[in-house]
Amino acid sequence: MQGFDYTNIIRDSNGVPIIDENSDVTPSEFNDKKFLVHCTDYFPKDGIICSKYDTKSEGYVNVSYGKIMKSCRTMNHRHTVHFTLNAKVESHEFGNWDTKKYILFDPLDNHKDISFNQDPGDYFCYGSLPLSSDAVLLVREDCYDDIPSSFISKFKVFKYRGNSSECVKSFLHRSGTDVIDINSKTPGHTQSFEYRQEKILKDRDAMINFYKDNTYTYGDDLKLAINDLECLYNIDCHNFGSGILSNVFLPEYLLSKGVTDIEEQKFMCFLANFGIKKSQDGIYSLKDDDEILGNIKDNDTISLDELNDIRADFILYQRDKMIPEEFNKDMFKISDVSNMYNSYKENYKTSHVLKDEYFKEQEIEDLEFKNFYQFVTDFGIKRSFDENGMFVGFTFDDSLVKQSILDNSKVDLNSVKSIYAFYNFYKRSSKEEVLREKDIEPVIDLSSYTIGDLFKYKNLKACSKMFDLTDTIIDLTNSSIGAENYLVYGNPVITESELGFMISNTLKNKTVDKFSVPSDMNANEALEKLKKMLPERLYSTISREHELNEALKQEVDDAMKLADVKKDSASL
Repeated sequence: MQGFDYTNIIRDSNGVPIIDENSDVTPSEFNDKKFLVHCTDYFPKDGIICSKYDTKSEGYVNVSYGKIMKSCRTMNHRHTVHFTLNAKVESHEFGNWDTKKYILFDPLDNHKDISFNQDPGDYFCYGSLPLSSDAVLLVREDCYDDIPSSFISKFKVFKYRGNSSECVKSFLHRSGTDVIDINSKTPGHTQSFEYRQEKILKDRDAMINFYKDNTYTYGDDLKLAINDLECLYNIDCHNFGSGILSNVFLPEYLLSKGVTDIEEQKFMCFLANFGIKKSQDGIYSLKDDDEILGNIKDNDTISLDELNDIRADFILYQRDKMIPEEFNKDMFKISDVSNMYNSYKENYKTSHVLKDEYFKEQEIEDLEFKNFYQFVTDFGIKRSFDENGMFVGFTFDDSLVKQSILDNSKVDLNSVKSIYAFYNFYKRSSKEEVLREKDIEPVIDLSSYTIGDLFKYKNLKACSKMFDLTDTIIDLTNSSIGAENYLVYGNPVITESELGFMISNTLKNKTVDKFSVPSDMNANEALEKLKKMLPERLYSTISREHELNEALKQEVDDAMKLADVKKDSASL
């Protein structure tokens, strides 16, 4: 070996040089040469110091969920290879290096193209390291015969005997360089990106194998459906808090991006730590180790749009689980909306789409309305109109959920207010209670007519049934939403056709004082009179006009019969 002092060096009977604890030679002058020193029990096969990842070593981690505990197989994701610089790592509570089979030396200058962590006590690189042609192996004397002859012919090999630390010191001194004073307990690696990668991926493997009954082998082309994600997320939260602890910088990064809700942070940490990615066919798979490391080193490489796209899928999956199979997702009624909202308040676990900041910007403070707003947005509920612009009911629009996740400003505030008005109207009209008959001044201008006009005719069934709607609107007047935002034509929250829909549905539910007609009026005249008593603009906008006609005809028939009875009584 060039520059090595062989003076008085011991050799065995075959001429193999031996470094022992008593053969130290202190050079008269030290050079500044630096050696990577690596102690191991694993022979550098093919001249490569392999990472544990490349050797495909495995271990086990205990994972529990509910009352079940399993020892789950996990791959060793340590990609790093560790050295000390001009010194031997000393034994401590995390490992013993006193009697390792092999001690490798390789000049640092021969690896200028490799990036190393710069702590002399834990000088590590990412990935397996091929030895340079100047590498030297010190092999424990009793293990020399295990070395292939091909390795001995390619590299310089010494036997070592006695105290390994003294032998390292002796080799370095004979090479003309000094020993560096190092701290073998340096925390460098445990605080590194690579260490967090190891822990996150080890935990990931274990949780997948808990779910897959130890059938998953890292590197498998794993395909996951949305229900698989749900199970893995629940297992992750139960065992590791969904990565909040193992990836301490990610929640801070999400917070800087406006992700303030802790449940949302947990779910997005789960997606990022597992490396969940979505294919075009809607199936989910896993990113590889290098992609995970890149995301850990630079959180900005994590695509929040991709995470939010998967979160939207998860929200919609949670929604659909709550809906019976026979439910008509293409069109449903306000009673269906009410039932879903009640179930949502009791059972819905997914974090909300909307943020508190959004409500502050919109100056929305009413808690009940905020909860309803979250529900409508999480479920993607929208109003539905026919080709003539007439309101016909409600439906789901999944794209609304994804749009609102990416940008809260995409939420149509007026649309949600309209659905909320329907919901409040339904709550009031569905209760079996006596309608409140009190004098109410006009509260909302419907262009040339007011709802107050209807109360001039409160003996008329079709009009008095509007008490429910009017009371609801008066209640809303006192809320943070403000009645002035409702029923304003030009930019309506509730359109004329929606108001008509409310009126026609009201006709089906309540019985009030009978409409009276003069005894000499025929049925057609009575019907025309009744129609004229309704404000024309309201009547013309009713989306189910035939239902109103039927209700009015029935009212006229009842009135005519009563008139006939009165006529007969008068003739007696």
